[in-house]
Amino acid sequence: MSLFASGVVSICDWMVPLKYAAAASVLALGLIPSAQAEPANPWEAVENPQPGRLSVDRERAGEQAWFVPVGKDGQGADILLPTRVLVPSGSGPFPLAIVSHGSPANAAARKTMAPPEYRAGADWLLSRGYMVVLPLRRGYGPRGGTWAEAYGPCSRPDYVGGGLATADDIQNVARYFAALDTVRADRILLVGQSAGGWGSLAAASRAPAGVRAVINFAGGRGGYAGGKPNHNCSPDSLVEAAATFGRSSKIPTLWIYTQNDRFFDGALTSRMAQAYQSAGGDAEYHLLAPFGEDGHRLFPTAEGRTVWQPHADRFLDRIAGLGTKP
Repeated sequence: MSLFASGVVSICDWMVPLKYAAAASVLALGLIPSAQAEPANPWEAVENPQPGRLSVDRERAGEQAWFVPVGKDGQGADILLPTRVLVPSGSGPFPLAIVSHGSPANAAARKTMAPPEYRAGADWLLSRGYMVVLPLRRGYGPRGGTWAEAYGPCSRPDYVGGGLATADDIQNVARYFAALDTVRADRILLVGQSAGGWGSLAAASRAPAGVRAVINFAGGRGGYAGGKPNHNCSPDSLVEAAATFGRSSKIPTLWIYTQNDRFFDGALTSRMAQAYQSAGGDAEYHLLAPFGEDGHRLFPTAEGRTVWQPHADRFLDRIAGLGTKP
């Protein structure tokens, strides 16, 4: 059966202005600020964060709150990523799923973010026995430091470099948790929404130790350029970047897009997936029916899970070691 029998691709860099008060725009990215939930964002209350897990009394029920070191800054201090962690029942060791968020283009909007929740996707992964790790990358959140994921001017975008910068944090988080006794270091799954999906594909191109598969939801960069739906800064550059990643990646990847994604239309995402495959990458690509007002929100919503889960279940079930309760 052709990998294109039912499918397409997409991603999202929000090129429209975002404000913290514009909750609808933030929700569309699947970036739900934890500060709006109860109890308050536990990471913001820590004055002098240290690597590792916060005290239990700071955490929300059913979740763990961590600061994950991913390198050093110019002064030699640890760069710490606020990270939400969910652990399945049992004693482990558990397979590991790193779930990566999207990226609004507006710098002010990036500063309003907290570690993502993606509750529908996280619950699905927990049901399959995964420890679920949801980091907030560098440059996001009130004290996220310098943003590293820029891809340059729209006239000459470096989509490969932007993706690899995202991959740096994804890989460092994966290495940190893989070193824990409660984690199966040889059973790592990367899942990403929008820019997080693109960064997960970029990470796969480096053949990272222990990573067995990638699930890319609406992944890409440069979407909604100039505030126009389905307008990309440089679609040919995005296709070429997909080929670059596919050339060095042999990890199975699942690409899920919808027909009414406002950031990446079916023609573009189909070209991306074809380029990735033609370069040697292993991609199973699906273009799904329209979802809601904007199919870019398929992964973040509970309603969307009923649409994408059958494809994701079949994908993991066919990969040795990543089936139910790996």
